[in-house]
Amino acid sequence: MDPQGSLERAKQTGTNVAKNSFAVFKEELRFVLAAFFRPFGKTLLVIGGLLFAFILFACSSGIAGEERGDAAMWAVLPFFALFYALTVSIPIAAVLGALRASWTLAGAWVLVPVITIPIALLMSFWLMSGPLEHAGLGVAEACMHVGSERHWLLEGVGRVGHAGAIALVILLPVLLIDLGAILLSGPVLGALAWLLFMFALAALLGLVPSGLVSCLAVCLGYIRRFRRRHADKLASLHQQQP
Repeated sequence: MDPQGSLERAKQTGTNVAKNSFAVFKEELRFVLAAFFRPFGKTLLVIGGLLFAFILFACSSGIAGEERGDAAMWAVLPFFALFYALTVSIPIAAVLGALRASWTLAGAWVLVPVITIPIALLMSFWLMSGPLEHAGLGVAEACMHVGSERHWLLEGVGRVGHAGAIALVILLPVLLIDLGAILLSGPVLGALAWLLFMFALAALLGLVPSGLVSCLAVCLGYIRRFRRRHADKLASLHQQQP
């Protein structure tokens, strides 16, 4: 047996496996990007185009109805319509593209997170409803306690209330200062922190197990479809391995 020949054959086999693996990776990457951007582009074109045309029609009708239309408005209008249409349509297209790509890659397994995560969150918040209610009452009690011990600025401007509607302009900023001072006090901040902690704990109790189950289900669906799409190339890779 020739050791040098065996080493050369092993190197050649490794090179072929690496090339074929990289080819599979590139093909899969193109497939994933196409699965997302194809529905993304179609949705963006349809929704964005309709919004762009509607804004142009609605605004141009209003400008044309005026006796003296400003020429600058006609120059700015297309850019404004395009910006607004893209701002609204891009998030919608991204969500629809992600859903379509997920279904293409993993099949019906994508329904697992859609169903399990909301149910798990509802059950988690239902189970934690007692501690959450107690934490919320703690915030209310802390606000009432701090408010009862505080000297309110509104007490010094009580006569302004006889001024009618104009009194709202004067009293509202003063009221906001009083409420802000209560919210920023130590007991209220502590109660709010505890409420936030309980809320985060309830969310994690629902998200962590359902997220793990969903991740496993989606990965399983993706692996099955991946093997089905690249069955021939994967078989050749196995045959090339020593």
